[in-house]
Amino acid sequence: MAACPTHALTLPGLQVVPPDPARAELHLDCLRVPQAESPEGAVRVPCLGGLKTSQWLALAATGVAVKYLDRGWCSQCSAGGQKADLPALDAALTQLAGAAPELPGIQRIEAPLPPRLRQGETPDPGLTRTVNRRAFFRQLAGEVASASQTVQGIETTSPSLPRPDGTRRIRPSERLAQLTLLTQMARDQGSPSLQLNLAHAHIDPQRCHNHGICARACPTAALSTYRDADERGIRFDPVTCIQCGECQALCPEQAIEIRPAWPEDANPAAPRTLTRHGTRRCGECGQDFPCNEHELSDEALPLCPQCQKGRGLFETELHRLFGMTP
Repeated sequence: MAACPTHALTLPGLQVVPPDPARAELHLDCLRVPQAESPEGAVRVPCLGGLKTSQWLALAATGVAVKYLDRGWCSQCSAGGQKADLPALDAALTQLAGAAPELPGIQRIEAPLPPRLRQGETPDPGLTRTVNRRAFFRQLAGEVASASQTVQGIETTSPSLPRPDGTRRIRPSERLAQLTLLTQMARDQGSPSLQLNLAHAHIDPQRCHNHGICARACPTAALSTYRDADERGIRFDPVTCIQCGECQALCPEQAIEIRPAWPEDANPAAPRTLTRHGTRRCGECGQDFPCNEHELSDEALPLCPQCQKGRGLFETELHRLFGMTP
């Protein structure tokens, strides 16, 4: 689950209830640590590396000093050997450093224990239940399909709606939960102008041919195509962009760039239109096709990309076979 790039998996045992703000501190410990070795009142979870960034943020938002105990077992753990996702958490808390420096935050405490003390897979009987294989995979499929998460009563789940190309997209529930928590924390600290860790997208209009591959490849529909009467193009929603880089990797013209938003970017969270392509009618097939402004000249017969490709192949073969150039 910790390795899932969209944080779609949520299984029982990893739900952390935020502590009472009246407490001075809260300890997080591994469930495989013997109860006698854990501090009194510690929250014990099956995998500290499985906790999502939004769960860490929900704990930090209470104002209680959160301390997670590193027992030195994570690298040999059969659950995957991944430590808690502190780099992502640090990036989120860095955004609050200027607005809420008084928040205690989260601290890593090195408290190694001998490996011989490590208990079995699920020492807590409350997390153990017997299910058959079919029931297990049915439940797991339901968890993946719902991709749901609730953080401090904030419901961030909605159905995944089909796109115009017939496919479905992943709602980035974890990212939306993080942004919601960060915004609320900044507002509570009197800093509503918090700079969020958003993406900035740019498409070179001279290169883009409006194939729409980037929008079809986007797993969260942060990029989408639009079509008006005489205009087509690409729109971008920074809030739902997870900066996976699929659009950059698949664009045949390498026309799109995704980078972190800079402080000087105006209103970085607002959806915006990246490209505007006019339309022309192909002189051969008669179909309307999008084109850039510099391609709107009437000096030459307009050809759609498919007809241009076909004509190019014909001219190449004509020259190869007969040495002729049309």
